[in-house]
Amino acid sequence: MCDEAARLAKIGRQEYDLIRIHDAPNCDDQTKFECDLELARYQVIRSEMALKNVYNEEFVTPAKLRYLRDDLEAAEEHLKKLLETSH
Repeated sequence: MCDEAARLAKIGRQEYDLIRIHDAPNCDDQTKFECDLELARYQVIRSEMALKNVYNEEFVTPAKLRYLRDDLEAAEEHLKKLLETSH
């Protein structure tokens, strides 16, 4: 769990940096797109980790599982759309 917490913290710092770059006044469209793509990848990673970790909990409701699965599906779909527009 400690490794995952460190990984999530690292992702959070990287996301913060990406958002700052994306929102900079001199940021061009290509750089914004690359930031969006990386942010989408990180969202998929976080969603996968959350779904994996939920099984370690003592009591998990079906609603929570459904929410986490839907969240992962939405993150994957968003990433897929971004990848399609990059080609």
